[in-house]
Amino acid sequence: MKPWEQMKFESSATRPGQRSRIQQFEQLSGARLSADHHQFLVDVNGGRPIHPTARNPDEYPVVAVDWQGRPPKGTLDEVIVDYLFNAEDWVGIYEEERSESLTLAGAYREFVQEEPRIARGFIPIGSDPGGSLFLLDVSGKRPGSVWFWARDWFDASHLEKEPFHNIGFIAPTFSDFISKIRFKTLD
Repeated sequence: MKPWEQMKFESSATRPGQRSRIQQFEQLSGARLSADHHQFLVDVNGGRPIHPTARNPDEYPVVAVDWQGRPPKGTLDEVIVDYLFNAEDWVGIYEEERSESLTLAGAYREFVQEEPRIARGFIPIGSDPGGSLFLLDVSGKRPGSVWFWARDWFDASHLEKEPFHNIGFIAPTFSDFISKIRFKTLD
């Protein structure tokens, strides 16, 4: 069983995902998505993770972040997985549940092309409620791995010299990332 089959994903995206839209994104980014992330988009096409039994509406999907010995060491050890981007073409649509910012292409244009804010070799694949990003390594040291980009700690002056200053490791593969999502009530 694929890990994303063990939970629900709430979204207005087309399901199953359209392979042609995934290919369009890969052409836009010049990167090939990992096989498991590609299959997730085909099967689920992004969305907000929801507990499979939806027992408690106050439970949030969270995942642990490993800052690998760098500051903040111990703060923000867990982050909320608010939304995993889909492969839709929602350009010019400004509805809350169908915004371009919820798409792979929209996030890529914003954070990589228009105003580069993430290290080279990464693409944004999701977000937390505060606008921080989940990233997929597509050409770096660990292709296919998932990382967390902390928006609050981003400093443009460090991007070239120290591109990982605000990035923490989550999982070696996209499937492992999904498997690590836990639902818990936050204080």
